[in-house]
Amino acid sequence: MSDKTEAETNLIASQDGKTPFFKVVLTGGPCAGKTTSIARLSSFLRERGFEVISCPEVYTILASNGLSAGFYSTDGMDIVIQNTVLDVQISLEDSLENVLKARGKPAVLLCDRGPMDGKAYLATEKWLKILESRGVTEVDLRDNRYNAVYHLV
Repeated sequence: MSDKTEAETNLIASQDGKTPFFKVVLTGGPCAGKTTSIARLSSFLRERGFEVISCPEVYTILASNGLSAGFYSTDGMDIVIQNTVLDVQISLEDSLENVLKARGKPAVLLCDRGPMDGKAYLATEKWLKILESRGVTEVDLRDNRYNAVYHLV
């Protein structure tokens, strides 16, 4: 008798790649249709037997819980805030991925924006400073994290 739960066993088994798991990010400017597309894709994929979780836009979570434009009046806050967005985004995505993999069924994680979105809100040298401090590249944050990235315009 195993001392592991079904979820723990599924997480271990997910490493072999036999149970399909896909992580997709939808990105683009405001009102590009990301949230609407995620809702429609979720229904479409569930009808075809996939477990689906959507990962919400992190900056919106922070802004709707008190992070205001006034915070940017402090010198250097743009970097602090974008680092925070990256921390939460990566942690949330990784955690939701584990939840889906623990189910042991074909699954899709649909992300409303991704880690690369912060680049649009910083000067290039500040963005590169963040990447360097984390020891990652844009390829790590974009190509190596997702099965697909869709830029909606």
